[in-house]
Amino acid sequence: MAPRWEYGAPFCLIVAGFPATGCPFSGILLTAPGQCFGGIPMAIELRPIGYVRSPYQKPGDAPRQGRLSDTVSEIVIDPAYRDGLLDIEEKKHLFVLCWFDRADRTTLRAVPPQDTAEHGVFAIRSPDRPNPVSICVVDLLGVKDGVLRVRGLDAYDGTPVIDIKPFFADLDSPA
Repeated sequence: MAPRWEYGAPFCLIVAGFPATGCPFSGILLTAPGQCFGGIPMAIELRPIGYVRSPYQKPGDAPRQGRLSDTVSEIVIDPAYRDGLLDIEEKKHLFVLCWFDRADRTTLRAVPPQDTAEHGVFAIRSPDRPNPVSICVVDLLGVKDGVLRVRGLDAYDGTPVIDIKPFFADLDSPA
């Protein structure tokens, strides 16, 4: 699936329920013009660096957690950001941060799988949350022409990728 946004276009999200105007991506501007957060003028702008190509098309397709699947997906990096991939092939594992653009941003509580009790979304890994940033540790299988082949990603086809960072076991695993 092709991305549902244009490369280089800033994300347009909603803060405190104030709708952004003129945004081609309903529910994607981080602040309404002129709004403040805690009395401080606040604007957060994210630009997707690429998008996901995966077999997951609709709710129920993706695994509960990407690490529970052997499915191979691709991350297509925008040509403007491909220089940032220098030496990435030397990494075995990556953190991939995505914007779950199809998430329900009004959800504050949910019942996770394998549980019967309701929890706040900040205490669980629900994709539905006020700011649906996902983080997934993936296995890097290969890189060619700005496309990363990865295993363990739980994102729908066309999901915007907002960042990629290397995973370091000595830093990223609690002792």
